[in-house]
Amino acid sequence: MRSPKLPILLVFLCLIPTFLVADRSADTSILVELPRRARVGHRVFVAIQGPEVYGTRKDPEYPLVLSLDATHIAQGQVEGRFSAIVTGRYVVSGFLDVNGDNNLTLGVFGPTEPWDIFKSTRPQIGLPRFDRVALTLPQTGTNPEPIILRLR
Repeated sequence: MRSPKLPILLVFLCLIPTFLVADRSADTSILVELPRRARVGHRVFVAIQGPEVYGTRKDPEYPLVLSLDATHIAQGQVEGRFSAIVTGRYVVSGFLDVNGDNNLTLGVFGPTEPWDIFKSTRPQIGLPRFDRVALTLPQTGTNPEPIILRLR
């Protein structure tokens, strides 16, 4: 009589790749279009924020800082890459730190430095609602939606 351990072992071995794939996350690329006032040495701050962090002063779950060089200025854009993002709904935003204080400078009528939130139109007052500008990351499939921030 055959041992029942062999079929159980085969089923277990077949399931291992499923568990490994389920825990993996794909890289996420962000393209940032720069405004004319961007200069060599300026930095672009990009953040991927979940619903608990969006609209607060808390640190984003996935921050990225991109330093600009002459090539970026000549091309008018810079690309960044995030990795190991846990699957979920997020908002992608960014700003150009013109004054070098590592913060988005706010004036009476909103930000005074170039900024953008992916999938948003310029809000009149305040931030757009999370559910209106959120997307699921990491994106999967053969043709993911390009994530482009147009800092202005």
